[in-house]
Amino acid sequence: MTLTDEERRLLDVLEASLKADDPKLAHDLDAAEQGKRPTMGRLIAAGVAVLLGVLLLVLGMSFAWWLCVVGFMVMLAGVTFALLK
Repeated sequence: MTLTDEERRLLDVLEASLKADDPKLAHDLDAAEQGKRPTMGRLIAAGVAVLLGVLLLVLGMSFAWWLCVVGFMVMLAGVTFALLK
C-alpha cells in the first residue's frame, strides 16, 4: 500500500526530527537497515550447504542413522549462515 503525499511529508518531518533529536540513534538505525540483507555469495554457499545436508539425510536413511544427524546439522548450519550477518 502506497503512502499519500501528506503521509510521506509527515514521515519525512518525523525522520528529520529524529535525526535532529538523537543523531546517534538515527545513525545506528540507518546502519542496521543497510546491513540487513545477505550477499548473493552468502546465499549461494548456504544453498549448497542445505543441498549437501539433504543429500546426507537421504543417504543416511539408506546406510547409517548418524549420516541423517550429520545431514540435519549441515542443513541447520547452512540456514544459520544465510540468516546471520
